Amino acid sequence: MQFVEYRCLKCGNHEDFEPKKPSIKCKMCGGRIFVKPRRNFMKFVDAN
Repeated sequence: MQFVEYRCLKCGNHEDFEPKKPSIKCKMCGGRIFVKPRRNFMKFVDAN
């Protein structure tokens, strides 16, 4: 099964979860609010 990476909004810990798992919780702080992490890159567009 494929895992999806989420970041805990409370402590910032990164966790991998199965998409169909009903209840997910952070192993570090017990928080239940997660967001998908943003990628760390910049896109440059030619404005000409």
